[in-house]
Amino acid sequence: MWSLAKQELLDEDHYVKWQGNFFHLQDIMDDILGLYNHKAFVYQDREQVLVLEDKQEVTAVAEIVASSLAYEVVKYNHHTLKGDIEAKKKILLSLGSELEPKRKVLENINKQLSENIFYLLNNLNIRHNNRSKKSKNYKEYVAKMSKNRLETFYDELYQMMLLAFLAIDDIENRRKKINELKRDIDGK
Repeated sequence: MWSLAKQELLDEDHYVKWQGNFFHLQDIMDDILGLYNHKAFVYQDREQVLVLEDKQEVTAVAEIVASSLAYEVVKYNHHTLKGDIEAKKKILLSLGSELEPKRKVLENINKQLSENIFYLLNNLNIRHNNRSKKSKNYKEYVAKMSKNRLETFYDELYQMMLLAFLAIDDIENRRKKINELKRDIDGK
């Protein structure tokens, strides 16, 4: 399909003899793959297309969070959310809610990461209104921040949260494996 989308069929006089609405086909297919955190690599010389994960850490986190949140984890990186501060804020708020019960575990793994995540959740107009002067949580710096700058910090927070979920999952998996090994060794 990718080859067809890029191909122009010409007659012997180099006039297009076949036309269709396929010139956007490749963009549409790429967009659909992007919704699922995948990317197509086209090798024209081999007439081959490989479809691979775009960002492995995104897929890994999507597999370990609640199923209701998995799509949001993947969707965050999609180009359709570029500039959509409110949609990103909503996803970060959901991730924060999922991470909150695991906060102590995260603190034991990486205290600085935990502190940074929850500080940003509370001070970047995500959990609290930090932009309104009427709010007790008002932060002048955040109120004056441009949407582009705020989005940059949201994207950084998102990456930090992915790291936190992966770190927690790693520790929990190692703990399970060690406990299984101990039971096997002790014969219980």
